[in-house]
Amino acid sequence: LKTFAAENDLSPDSRQMSSSLWDGEDFKGDDGKSASILSRGPPAVIHVQNAGEVARAIPDTNGSLRHFRKQLMEAFWNGQIKSLKVYHYPGGKGGDIITVDVSHSPALVEILPDLYPHERVLLELLLESGVNELQVVLIEGVKEESTPDLVLDGRMAEMKTTRSLRSFIQYFNEANFQVYKHAKRHGLGWGTAVIHLTEQETVPVAYILEAINNRVFSRWKKITIEKYPLALDRIEVFARHDHKVFVKKADGTFGVL
Repeated sequence: LKTFAAENDLSPDSRQMSSSLWDGEDFKGDDGKSASILSRGPPAVIHVQNAGEVARAIPDTNGSLRHFRKQLMEAFWNGQIKSLKVYHYPGGKGGDIITVDVSHSPALVEILPDLYPHERVLLELLLESGVNELQVVLIEGVKEESTPDLVLDGRMAEMKTTRSLRSFIQYFNEANFQVYKHAKRHGLGWGTAVIHLTEQETVPVAYILEAINNRVFSRWKKITIEKYPLALDRIEVFARHDHKVFVKKADGTFGVL
């Protein structure tokens, strides 16, 4: 698709993204170097203007992509979508990482196929929070269960939604698994979890810090470190009327940004 982009004068857009860095011994990419979604080079950017171009921008390599491509073409045919941008980031073992930009076309949040209602809500919350870049990641293969949902400001990110505060740790762990497996496959860096606590009026900061700095890590080191160590260094948490960002500090614990 890079060749297709060049032949059709679809050069990659200039982009400013924050880097995700390796800063621990437990979690490293395939090359052991600092990495972000741009670490393997700039993406090929395809400006899709009609249904015919969808077929060339999104490959027919698995059932998930085939269904997504068909639904997207129908959205062009019925006039729901006029244009969009598809990004092809050079990947590792899993091939290209393919995304669809929604940060510059917010209306796509309600139109893109294969998104659950709670995912659309969380995408809208992210856009309202003022993110710079937001892209929906397409599933890489029917056998790959570890494709994070988003590229969020240059980093892979996984979305989770829960009504129960008690489930926060479970969804944090699941998000970590998704990001870790994908990062190992592509040689990428630290990622982000985006968690929506739908029944909380405000983000319970003390509870979350206690959970991730004590319950998560004491459990992690004993049980899961050899399988999939911590791969998250940023957690965005949304409540009904609140939004907080938690970041990994130099000492390995998390604090509020």
